[in-house]
Amino acid sequence: MLDIIRNDWVKPFEVLGHGLLIMFFFALFYNGLVSYEPFLVLITLWVLLAKFVFRMNAGLMGRAYAGWRIVLLFYVLMVFLPLGLHATAENSQETLAFVSKYSKVLYLLPFFFMVAYLRMSIKDFNRFAMVLAYLIILISCYEIYVRFDSDFGSASNRLGELYSERGEVAWFIGSVLIGLVGAGLTERFYGRPAKHYLLLAAVLAILILLTATRSYWLSLSIAGIVSLPFLLLLFKQTMTQKMLVSSGVVILLLGVSTFVIDNPIKSRFQQATVDFNKIVDGDLSGSVGQRIFMAQVAVDGIKQMPWQGLGEQNFLAYKERLFQEHQSDSNAFLYQQIISYQHIHNQFLMDYWMKGILGLLALLGILLSSFWIFRRGVVYSIPESFMFNLGSIAFLVSSIVFFLFGAVLTYSHGIVFFTFWLTLLVLISLRSYEENSHS
Repeated sequence: MLDIIRNDWVKPFEVLGHGLLIMFFFALFYNGLVSYEPFLVLITLWVLLAKFVFRMNAGLMGRAYAGWRIVLLFYVLMVFLPLGLHATAENSQETLAFVSKYSKVLYLLPFFFMVAYLRMSIKDFNRFAMVLAYLIILISCYEIYVRFDSDFGSASNRLGELYSERGEVAWFIGSVLIGLVGAGLTERFYGRPAKHYLLLAAVLAILILLTATRSYWLSLSIAGIVSLPFLLLLFKQTMTQKMLVSSGVVILLLGVSTFVIDNPIKSRFQQATVDFNKIVDGDLSGSVGQRIFMAQVAVDGIKQMPWQGLGEQNFLAYKERLFQEHQSDSNAFLYQQIISYQHIHNQFLMDYWMKGILGLLALLGILLSSFWIFRRGVVYSIPESFMFNLGSIAFLVSSIVFFLFGAVLTYSHGIVFFTFWLTLLVLISLRSYEENSHS
């Protein structure tokens, strides 16, 4: 009787799990539109019931999985450990504020078990990415409709105001886009219709352009360049002259529409050119120049305390003290500008400066261990798994480049997105590798 109940409920229970993941994902990113606490409670209940519904255990995939899980745990631990190490009577209130800010990171626990129990396949992930894409498009269309009459073309009026942070929403959309492109190219390789996936990916690319986030444009472009040689190698047998010409025409049209015709995107590139010219003249007042100046300040701070770090709760007081020390300097306005920023615009420098050497090693560890797993999947896999793992590497590359221009992991929902998405990709990659090696 118990087995009959289990068999009847497995599929609906999996569908419910996928739905909860999708809804929590959007609740995490939207700024006050949806409350995420109810979905967290439902996910926790789902995990508690999963042991009854599924007869298999969440743990699997041997030493590679166990080793990566330890690295992930160390990374999450390093979010909170520096806060405790730097907690004193003087900054206890700031420490409590940051613990509250990062409390969302604890939501990873039910997330982790849920993803492990769901045992997503690559095909499941492709459908998951497609649903995410449709929701992104629907909500973005709603935002465009609401804000269309308020000078939507203004460079400062960018798509993404409904989200918690515009840079993060570009990163979020780009991650889904990479998954769709991988799914579409896989279908194309096997001779199946792929236009649906690729059309959705093209719409998401337009939305990323509308966020006016230059750093993620660059990140996604570099990820594409890194992936291109491997794609050409895979498709060299099926690549036709017509496909090459069509691809060239699309790239040419994108270039003309972006760099020749006047539009908000072109103005963002022109602003970057002006910033670089200022830097050549020794003026760091532009957007790019300020990032360089903040990096210099971070390096100086790291030299003062390379092992234990400054402690994120001490950052504001440090910035204010730095301005007081340099307020008579000719570049005092740059120190004053730093006070208005919540973080240094470089994730690696931010983690090293705030958390010390262990914080930097934790971030590098999670990136390198994930890359090793995806690389193995690229080298030893069938085309479907090859495309998925190559897309996962593209996600890592785009994230690493993005981290050079922004510290998005200083936002709790940024950490949750990064670790959740990476966990999802790693588990699917490991499961696919195990299935291929035993087939």
